[in-house]
Amino acid sequence: MKLAWMGALAIGLGMLIVVWLKIGSSQEDGLLDFDDISIGGDFTLIAQDGQPYTLSEHQGEVRLLFFGFTHCPDICPTTLLELNKVYAQLGGAGEEVTTLFVSVDPERDTPELLGDYLGSFDIPVVGLTCSVEEVEQVVSAYAGWFEKVALDSAAVYTMDHSTRSYLIDREGKVRYIFSYDDGPERIAHIVRKLLP
Repeated sequence: MKLAWMGALAIGLGMLIVVWLKIGSSQEDGLLDFDDISIGGDFTLIAQDGQPYTLSEHQGEVRLLFFGFTHCPDICPTTLLELNKVYAQLGGAGEEVTTLFVSVDPERDTPELLGDYLGSFDIPVVGLTCSVEEVEQVVSAYAGWFEKVALDSAAVYTMDHSTRSYLIDREGKVRYIFSYDDGPERIAHIVRKLLP
């Protein structure tokens, strides 16, 4: 299992290098097409309301997707607060953008817990979870990664995970990948390219 995960991580890192080369060689503020390196794709996970959420059933919507977990001490709440600023900059047009928060800690993040946690942030966000195996498939499809890290004991742990956010267009295609350091102004500027 560990060997298979290391192989998947190596493939993900290879894809990540190709992604950054693609972003670096493009016009800095232009939308991108990742079909040639197969990043993204349809998936079905369980939403915070306990119902299945299938990406392809929400065509016509613009989505911002990122991976995180409710016990995250810094990166996840910071990202959610930054997205609050993105929505503020988008104004009324932000009503057409939904954030998808995919939990990389499905052992703890039940739909109910996701709903309670995400309710603290004033943005249109859907929390998603499922089995560890199904989450792994989604994370891998988006060239991400995550790993459980034991703290004082096996029962106390945290999660290391990739910190990129993905802009998904109305057809379900990834059109940009934001780094953790991209500020709200830049994110809003690029998201606007998919809005009327």
